Amino acid sequence: MALKGDFRVITEYLKYGDKDLHVVKNLTSEQHSQQPIIFLHNGGGDTNIWKKQIVYFSKTNPIYAIDFIGHGESEKEPTNLSLESCVEMLNCVIDFYQIQKPILIGNCVGASTAIEYTVRNPKNVEKLILFNICGGVPMIQHQFYFTFTPWGTPWGDSFYHFLFNLIYKFEFLIKLTLKQSFSPKTTSDNYLYQHFESKIKEPWQNPTRIALIKSFKSFNKFYNGFKLPEVFPKHTIVWGKENQALSIKDGKHLLKWFRPDEFIVIDNCGHFPMAENPEEINQLISEKIK
Repeated sequence: MALKGDFRVITEYLKYGDKDLHVVKNLTSEQHSQQPIIFLHNGGGDTNIWKKQIVYFSKTNPIYAIDFIGHGESEKEPTNLSLESCVEMLNCVIDFYQIQKPILIGNCVGASTAIEYTVRNPKNVEKLILFNICGGVPMIQHQFYFTFTPWGTPWGDSFYHFLFNLIYKFEFLIKLTLKQSFSPKTTSDNYLYQHFESKIKEPWQNPTRIALIKSFKSFNKFYNGFKLPEVFPKHTIVWGKENQALSIKDGKHLLKWFRPDEFIVIDNCGHFPMAENPEEINQLISEKIK
């Protein structure tokens, strides 16, 4: 992960079971007086979605960003990307670095991971900023490859290998897939768009996609009657107004279960407001972590 600026970041690998878990952190993490921030990416993404925030906040806060197994620079070939395993990866990082009272900032699967960790450890989290919370299958079943999912069949993995191999043979299908993740106003010269475009055909991506699909049911709890504990830190929910992956309608549905200080809608953004409008998001985060 290449970052430029008047600070330095390092990448480290921790052991998560027998796999290598990749973490990006700033060299001076132990020297900052501000609260530590942990950034958690979406399913299918990596630490690069938070690139602009890592650059911005590394000057003032201890920063940690995690690549979940099967993503980014972490070990490939994931077998399990359930909510439970994602929480375990977050817990692995917090324990290893002995991080006290972090601010958890997550997108999609990363947001849901932050919530679940906090439910279990409410006294060890300062605040949460939750982008596009993943509520599992009910929020994505409108997408065609979930509509016709061969759930529980022995040929399910083969079906998805075939489907994804077919999609990513054609440039127009690749561009269509990428466009669905961003606002129509986000152009192909956006750094994150280009990053995903460069990674989308890599052979290790299919096992990760399939592991995610098979694990999505574990996130259903946040859509269907989730009960937020009485003791829960302050949290803000942020949604891209033009999010086609997780609709703003579903985002508002989640307000039945949460008690956010604020539900913020970001105009002209899809699933990645942090990359589509980084200046506004940096300002938003700065205000919320005061």
